[in-house]
Amino acid sequence: MNLRRVGAALLLVGTLARMQPRVQAQGAVSESFEVASIRLLQVNGGPVPGCCSDTPSRSGGRIRWITTTGLMLQYAYNVPSWRISGNIPDSIFEVNAEADPVAGEDRIRAMFQKLLADRLKMTLHREVKDMSGFAIVQGGKGAKIKAYGPDDAAAPLPAWFRFMGDIGLTRLEGKCTISFENGFNALTGRRVPMSRLAQVLANHFHTFVLDNSGLTGNYYFGFLFTPDGNSGNLDGPDLFTAIQEELGLKLERQKGPTDILIIDRTEKIPTAN
Repeated sequence: MNLRRVGAALLLVGTLARMQPRVQAQGAVSESFEVASIRLLQVNGGPVPGCCSDTPSRSGGRIRWITTTGLMLQYAYNVPSWRISGNIPDSIFEVNAEADPVAGEDRIRAMFQKLLADRLKMTLHREVKDMSGFAIVQGGKGAKIKAYGPDDAAAPLPAWFRFMGDIGLTRLEGKCTISFENGFNALTGRRVPMSRLAQVLANHFHTFVLDNSGLTGNYYFGFLFTPDGNSGNLDGPDLFTAIQEELGLKLERQKGPTDILIIDRTEKIPTAN
């Protein structure tokens, strides 16, 4: 047996376990909202005013949310879409609920788990599957980005966000996004750790991305890259090349076990309030 290979596999399992939130077993969910109504707005998708945010809006103990089955599921179990498998209806709901005003995020998520089980009759289970993913590592010449301390002034906004002015400096701080800019994609990080970059790339690639860069600070970066499937009409680097050229980092392919949430059954229409 190759001990080095076994050790690398165990390290990957441990890293994946740390980067992926635990999914609570459905049978353990018992906490409910004090009051909760869920009103169906659409069954087959389509535009809905105010739709749809990734997380519920909270004001004290009152919660309001226009959301989809998929977004509610992702929030309730704190997992990205790529770690969910199964047939999920594209129903859109308005949720109004009341909970303890001091309830933390984990308790609110547990309440949404109970809501999904009670009102949409959702049943699910977990499986561990081998997946192909990536690890962020430093290139041969090392990283090209520098860490910013808490007292350092913010870096200027990239060209595609300068129209936001001072509002953008505040609103984008601490965020990492991929946006569409004049035919190109743009990857923008505003005082973010490498772990946040890994999360954004995981959502982009729909698989796990590990932060093995060894970089521990917060960073600013922003660059354009060509979208997947570029037929040559756009002159620019793809994401892999841009990450290496702009950040001095590389995406290395990895394989490893990954927790997947399997949806066994769910209803399109909730039971009556």
